[in-house]
Amino acid sequence: MSFPILSCWMSVLAPDALFPASRTSFADIIRSVFSVKLNNSRIDFVIAMQKPMQEICTVLLEDEKITEFISKELHKSELSQLDINWLVQDFLLFIDRHPSLLKPINETVEEEVEQYIMLDKMPTNQILYGPPGAGKTYYLKDQLFDKYTTKQTSITKEQHFETVVSSCSWWQVIAIALLDLGKSKVSGIFEHEWIQKKASLSNSKTIRPTLWGQLQSHTINECEFVNVSSRQQPLLFNKTKDSFWEILENEVQELVPELYDIKDSVDNYSPNPDTIIKNYDFVTFHQSFAYEDFIEGIKPISPEEGQETKDLGYAIEDGVFKKLCLKAKNDPNNRYAIFIDEINRGNVSAIFGELITLIEIDKRKDAKNEISIKLPYSKTAFSVPSNVDIYGTMNTADRSVEALDTALRRRFEFKEMMPDYAVIENEEVEGIKLSEVLEKINQRIELLIDRDHTIGHSYFVNVTSPEKLANAFNNKIVPLLQEYFYGDYGKIGLVLGNGFVKINKNDTINFADFKYDNANDFKIASYELKHVDENTVIDATLELLGKKEISE
Repeated sequence: MSFPILSCWMSVLAPDALFPASRTSFADIIRSVFSVKLNNSRIDFVIAMQKPMQEICTVLLEDEKITEFISKELHKSELSQLDINWLVQDFLLFIDRHPSLLKPINETVEEEVEQYIMLDKMPTNQILYGPPGAGKTYYLKDQLFDKYTTKQTSITKEQHFETVVSSCSWWQVIAIALLDLGKSKVSGIFEHEWIQKKASLSNSKTIRPTLWGQLQSHTINECEFVNVSSRQQPLLFNKTKDSFWEILENEVQELVPELYDIKDSVDNYSPNPDTIIKNYDFVTFHQSFAYEDFIEGIKPISPEEGQETKDLGYAIEDGVFKKLCLKAKNDPNNRYAIFIDEINRGNVSAIFGELITLIEIDKRKDAKNEISIKLPYSKTAFSVPSNVDIYGTMNTADRSVEALDTALRRRFEFKEMMPDYAVIENEEVEGIKLSEVLEKINQRIELLIDRDHTIGHSYFVNVTSPEKLANAFNNKIVPLLQEYFYGDYGKIGLVLGNGFVKINKNDTINFADFKYDNANDFKIASYELKHVDENTVIDATLELLGKKEISE
């Protein structure tokens, strides 16, 4: 750093002696215009201030009117670095004395943020919620999946290599390394690029013991230099008298010939334009889904996958979300997503654990308030990349699960998805418009319960005949209404009408000869569901719409 530049930063550190402006004022201005962290430490403050001040300098110098004016006032044909530094500080001092001028600057920054969003660079945390059958899961598949898929031609050889290695088990990468090396000691195997890549993608801190365990577990029984009693298929390796390891290619060709294809796909990488790469994972939460499935956990494994040579061992295994984050971290130019169906059916607080904080937009990796934590099992630092989006679906009518807690709600934006009658606008069965039927049903449900318990349009999608319409009512709609109304068939009758519910007056039933006060009060009407078929469903539906009467 040259003396003129250093003098600029020193004037910020010692404003009383070198410049009539306060360090706090400069810091506030910089924070207002730039998204930078300004620590109290003097050297950290200097370093943090340098980049934004240089950016201001660049902008000012691009304006010829400013440079011409300053050059003229200073009687110089060319401005020196020191002149430019003082110009920047004068500009900041001027802004400090006229804070209203920060407004258009902030507006410019907001415009840049909007452009940032338009470019899909900001992470998305979104939950689609609504009644059953409203198309929440379909929306994920129809509108979002393609957003997170690429063709194989768009990924580099290194990215392809990483994808292949991550899908291979330890014995597979060791076998491929030995196919390449021919014969080697463990130290040589350890240095091979396949092993190094697998190690970089693994949480294991004991790679060499892992190599020893895998080599011994998959050694042929005839080898006299390996004394491990428990062997795991396939048996491919052999240890020589001088402690070199080798792979038996005859066994490879007979037992696992696909290893050659895996190796060749990397050595002679030729992207196929028809091959689709999915940068997303889809999971469904349920009562048994846990933190260990989502983030990481200790799970029992056989020696085939583990670091032990015993029959049963334990190893740290990454969960689906952590695996996705690791892939996204190594591929920052592409977006990744996890889609969580029925997010409220799992114990969300327990599943996300400490990540409930890390998934916030401003807590992501490289974000303004980036936070990383040490994971409890692997003891490794972890943060959520900014190129990972999280989507969930939530059924508002499911009373078997509790609502999401406030902490989770604050970290997600919510998009309501209600029944879309336009989707089935053209669906008709013998002149009956199904959109009209659904709308009538939902009006009555909303009056009896609430709008969260309405019925989605998917119940009538592809219903094109009386037989299919009867099936939709008998097997989908009526059972759902039974759930909604706790078996109160009278309320189902208020929704569907006489064509679907029969009234039994019970006034002709006689009790046994027994004296009981007000016994006749028990002779109240009861309700019974009617099973409709292709012959009766049309009349029942017309009665539901009020276009035909059915005798009780």
